[in-house]
Amino acid sequence: MNGIKRQLTAAYSPQQNGVAKRKNCIIMNMVRSMLALKKVPKRFWPEAVNWSNHILNKCPTLTAKNVTPEEAWSGKKNLMLATLEYLAAWHMLISKWRKAMDVEIDAIRRNNTWELIDLPVGGKTIEVKWIFKTKIKENGEIFKYKARLVAKGYSQKHDIYYTEVFAPVARHDIIRLAITLAAKND
Repeated sequence: MNGIKRQLTAAYSPQQNGVAKRKNCIIMNMVRSMLALKKVPKRFWPEAVNWSNHILNKCPTLTAKNVTPEEAWSGKKNLMLATLEYLAAWHMLISKWRKAMDVEIDAIRRNNTWELIDLPVGGKTIEVKWIFKTKIKENGEIFKYKARLVAKGYSQKHDIYYTEVFAPVARHDIIRLAITLAAKND
């Protein structure tokens, strides 16, 4: 092959790193939530990481249809037996995220962010997804669970509503800049 190495994927590309970064964020949020919920010392962080991976490997995913990652790797059907304490902790975590989602939906309604219209003939909708973030205080304590509903803008096609920007959230520094420019030009 004359010293040419064939690569099937773009190594170290943002597209490759994005999946790993998202998975790492999911694991770290799970670890923080588990440690904070049960008030476990930080020295158990590695064990919480192991358990987070264990849990994720036993939960179904979109990529592996109708099987868990563990079942896909092993080829064996595996039943997950969870303790009542784990189920209670998981339920509490889900309810906190649900509250964060409700707060986001209320803000969207209150600010009249969306206007429902009929889809034009031949038009395609741009899907949305939830982004979850755990806000942490300086001492490591969980401060807030935050949920944002965002449009999957990367699915837009060039020249089809391409120049229109749909941004439900304005950054404070942009608002201050606009006010400053308006005052200066007045």
